[in-house]
Amino acid sequence: MKRYFLLLLVSALPAFAEEAATGAPVRTLKEADSRVWEYSDNLAGETLRAYAVKIGTGEDGGPVWTFSCESECRVKAGENKDDGGFDWGEGGEAVWRYESVDVRVDSSGAVRELRREASEKVSFPRLWIPLALNYCEAAGIDPDSLSELAVDDETSMVFTVGTNAPLRVSHGDIARAEQAHFFETIAGADRIVVRDGGFDCCTSIEAIDRQCVFTVITNADEIAAFAAMIRFEEEPGFYYCMCCGHPGIDWWKDGERVALTSVHHGEGLRWRAFSGDYPFTGESSKALAEWMEAHGISAD
Repeated sequence: MKRYFLLLLVSALPAFAEEAATGAPVRTLKEADSRVWEYSDNLAGETLRAYAVKIGTGEDGGPVWTFSCESECRVKAGENKDDGGFDWGEGGEAVWRYESVDVRVDSSGAVRELRREASEKVSFPRLWIPLALNYCEAAGIDPDSLSELAVDDETSMVFTVGTNAPLRVSHGDIARAEQAHFFETIAGADRIVVRDGGFDCCTSIEAIDRQCVFTVITNADEIAAFAAMIRFEEEPGFYYCMCCGHPGIDWWKDGERVALTSVHHGEGLRWRAFSGDYPFTGESSKALAEWMEAHGISAD
């Protein structure tokens, strides 16, 4: 009986011990971030939101990522009702637990909690790592050269590259870099395919390649004129609708699809290297709608 009680007690303690690797070795910040998401998903009712990550070297010479996170866990959700919901009126309340948590991911993929302390609600801006990686690609920064990445307010991200002084990047900087990267990518395109489909978020590339093609542009002057119609609003906010968009517009160069994009509600463009759907200017949206109509492509 005493032994059984000790086993229960040990199983109830926080998981500070090393966790077994959950897959292939981790070599990139993106993969490390994915492991933290998986780890958070396995914590009962708890959400970890990273606001900083430091990249170092482990004893085996492989990379080690230390994520500083804010933990949020609902420990009480009001009074149960007969229909399975909660009573948020008189007598009902939600109780939350907040903690500061440091999580370590090593190159083997193992996850370990280094620290867990109770804290008040701080509401750190979340470190959206895909956004940082998109910016690195657009700005020509090698993600492996980062030693630290953080957010310190709602409008800027802080990169520390190697031992250099921190580089502060606003959302406007990110938007401008990503948009410039798009235009550099499609420059020199020798074929544009407009198809009856959208993005590949819900559809495989193989299925996309079987979609009906509305029109193909191969004339250099027509390609340049079409590309010139695409212009984005200055410093837009980041948003991402849940549909795949329509139509799909793919940009090809020397037989390679260099950009798979889609129009969203006639108002913006989605590309994998964008942090969100960037809205067109009013003139751009109107010009594209007129071009689509002239080519028999429905705005729907």
